[in-house]
Amino acid sequence: ESSYPLVMIIHGGNQSIVKAMERWDPAAIGDDVIIAYVQSSWRADTKGYRWDLSGFDIYSLPTAQDEVLGLYQEIVEKYPVDTGQVTLAGFSQGGNLALFMAAEGTIPARGFIAGCPAIRTPVSLETAQAAAARGLRGTIFVGADDWTAAPAETTASNFEEAGNPLNHIVMEDKGHEFPDRFDDVLRESVNQIYR
Repeated sequence: ESSYPLVMIIHGGNQSIVKAMERWDPAAIGDDVIIAYVQSSWRADTKGYRWDLSGFDIYSLPTAQDEVLGLYQEIVEKYPVDTGQVTLAGFSQGGNLALFMAAEGTIPARGFIAGCPAIRTPVSLETAQAAAARGLRGTIFVGADDWTAAPAETTASNFEEAGNPLNHIVMEDKGHEFPDRFDDVLRESVNQIYR
């Protein structure tokens, strides 16, 4: 009769749940948590999938958000999820989806972990303020040399101005990649969300 927090891992573009499972280690996420690795239905090639149709800014494509929302609803129907304890996490396209869907409340998330989120339009101050009112917490990590660094910085500033607890990690001399010792970053990010 118990229910458990849910962490949804959303893979990046031209990747798959197999790649996500290699990177997002369940041991770093923690015990007593339901972990769901979700995969897009849109094929990019023989081994990879995309959350968009042709490389456009994913936020402008409601199809991707609808697909992730549908997967969330399916998980909640099948498993004992505590819907007040949901975290959305992902890298690149997956990070973008995690960030925007959590910030806008499309999925009632308590937190998000967005790695190098592939955003071109930052999360607005108004959206960040609404997210802060819901108690949203999160982590954004991005390489200083990544093309996503500038919109991620503006997004982080808006979250901080809105009073959102945010762990903003800028990795010097890195581009569109995961941080060294990512398991430690992941563990700290999950703890910050559920603290």
